Amino acid sequence: MASSASGVLRMFDSNKMDRLITLQTSTATRSASGQEIVTWSNLATMWAEVVPRSGREYFGANQNIAEVDAIFRIRYRDGIRPEMRIQYQQQTYNIRWVQELGRREGLELVGQIIRID
Repeated sequence: MASSASGVLRMFDSNKMDRLITLQTSTATRSASGQEIVTWSNLATMWAEVVPRSGREYFGANQNIAEVDAIFRIRYRDGIRPEMRIQYQQQTYNIRWVQELGRREGLELVGQIIRID
């Protein structure tokens, strides 16, 4: 059993991984003028269990702000870091948290979308 980001002890269940996600990693380069340019490339596409977690909208700094959180559970894989992101159903989730489930059985990734209008 492993403690998840939702605070509930649970066993890793690969049978629930029925959604395709794509992990992306960034590369930073400099333009001729010295400006940093960040490009994203696909690292891996894999099956995941996706659990919607929460969502909220609020008004701040004269803008509407929407946040959506989801938990993505995948088979264990070395090297996944919060600097990466997840593409799922035409949405981009920034990885906020990475936690090992069991003894290298799986990973739980907490992803977040923030939209500012």
